[in-house]
Amino acid sequence: AKHFAEADARYLGDIVIAYDYVAAQVETGRDSLGDLLCLLVIHGTLHLLGYDHASEEARNQMWAAQERALRQLGIDPAALERYARNGHG
Repeated sequence: AKHFAEADARYLGDIVIAYDYVAAQVETGRDSLGDLLCLLVIHGTLHLLGYDHASEEARNQMWAAQERALRQLGIDPAALERYARNGHG
């Protein structure tokens, strides 16, 4: 079995989340803090991997990838649309 070596890793960038801002969003919505944090980590990671949402086609691809990841974590993908409706993503 191959062991992970730091030399095998490629730095893609950083993900910065404004925790207080996200926590305030939770107070006004239906989603849990944990779910929104997972969504933001997924969203940021996809950006680091080259996804974007500048066009409708690109957005559809990114949203599909986010939905797959959210489902794998047991998070309702509707959280993504609720968060986007509030002017995010």
